[in-house]
Amino acid sequence: MEAQLGAIWEEKLQRVSGKGEEREQRLVLFSKVWDAVLPRLQPKDSIKEGNVKEEEGPDPDVVAFASLQDSAISRTAALATFGTVFSYLLFRGFTYVVDVMRRKRDTLRRDVASALERWREDGSVSQLATIFVTLLQWHATWVRPFLKPPHYQEPEAFTSTFHSILFDALPPDFPEALAAVFTYTLENRDQEHDETFRALAALGMIRNFETLISRVGYQAIERKMNETCKKAWDQPCLSMMKEWVQLDIVPWSTHVFSFELEKEPRRTSSFGNQRDFTAKYEFHVYKSLFDMRVSELFEIITSVKVDSQVLLDLKECTSKISGRTDLIRGLRQQISKRLLHPGADTDEIIDFYISMIRCLRVIDPQGVILFRVADPIRIYLRNRSDTTHHIVTELINEEGELAQEARAPIVAEIEHEDYSDPNWLPEPPDAGPRFRMLRPGDLISTLVSIYDSHDLFIKELQTLFASILLQSRDGTFDSEACFTICFRNEY
Repeated sequence: MEAQLGAIWEEKLQRVSGKGEEREQRLVLFSKVWDAVLPRLQPKDSIKEGNVKEEEGPDPDVVAFASLQDSAISRTAALATFGTVFSYLLFRGFTYVVDVMRRKRDTLRRDVASALERWREDGSVSQLATIFVTLLQWHATWVRPFLKPPHYQEPEAFTSTFHSILFDALPPDFPEALAAVFTYTLENRDQEHDETFRALAALGMIRNFETLISRVGYQAIERKMNETCKKAWDQPCLSMMKEWVQLDIVPWSTHVFSFELEKEPRRTSSFGNQRDFTAKYEFHVYKSLFDMRVSELFEIITSVKVDSQVLLDLKECTSKISGRTDLIRGLRQQISKRLLHPGADTDEIIDFYISMIRCLRVIDPQGVILFRVADPIRIYLRNRSDTTHHIVTELINEEGELAQEARAPIVAEIEHEDYSDPNWLPEPPDAGPRFRMLRPGDLISTLVSIYDSHDLFIKELQTLFASILLQSRDGTFDSEACFTICFRNEY
């Protein structure tokens, strides 16, 4: 069996490479051609060396590679599966070039580190952007031998390999510098940055740093919001920010990614799509404005009226990002820290509670937020001995908010839910099991429901009315009688 296999192998080898002396001559010729081609593929040590002007006459690269087309050398390769020896040597040469490039990655690392050091010293982002042109020149220098006729066009494998070597050579603080470049281009849109974007796309940095580019847009939104929306509770900040995003951030992002699409037109249309950018950045506007308003919500409740624009903006933001749980948690923390302590007067706590009821009904008409936020305040007021006195005093004060609420027209409440009503909504999933039983009614009912029984309020009302009647000298009790009738009819 071994003898038969050996004979078959020898027959095939002679058919491809010839016999004896002929085979040796072809192998020698093959070796000479390989020695001539290999130095032409060697990655250069400098950009200038790779771009040096050639002498007149035949291109040495072309001459070296043309010799690979010789049929005698092609037969010598003895590798029919690779086609011509040109293909085989080009494959072997590419593998060799990749190995050398990996060993020379320090060259790229040195140039990038030098550019970052200059940027830290003088803070010039425009000068930092020149490093991308330099890296692109390194790419062109090392791929140059593969581009000359009769060679193939630039192999995709070479580009992807160069990108992986480049990214491996980048220092840890490179993303910070790249973010500074993108921020500079966003803030200076009146200048021309196409050369920088085109270089970044060719180096694969737009595709591979897509998240970083989005983060630059997010940070710009947050800066703009801090400048224009902080404490600006009477301004339509939400619509203003959305309009600004449409006019500034979205066009910039679309322009940046257009260079990636120009380089790779086969990519799906969703990549760099303006509609996707709009949705992504508008969601960040909702989230950022929501976080800002939640952090200010305690002051908002104590300062604004129920028809204020800030409440409408917060209502829309809460709905868009499903932020009800975060709002509840944030407001409860602020209340616990700033209100529910011995230093706060009962009047202050009740006034805040009344304002909170009104504001939260604008933000969440179903009352879930109020139901879940009010519990600590209700428990705290229940444990204060003067709570009923302050509430009743506010009720009989003609200029007080509660007295005006008591004299307001009575709105009939529906005892049972009308499921045929097209505006009917089910209870929210986060309402809790006791929400239906303790669902807030009007303002006075909500305050009175702090206690399980109305007896304490009735006794306090009797005491105050007795004091008023005893102190009266003109014998007119019209206002007290009106209040008694209104209060009895409604409660």
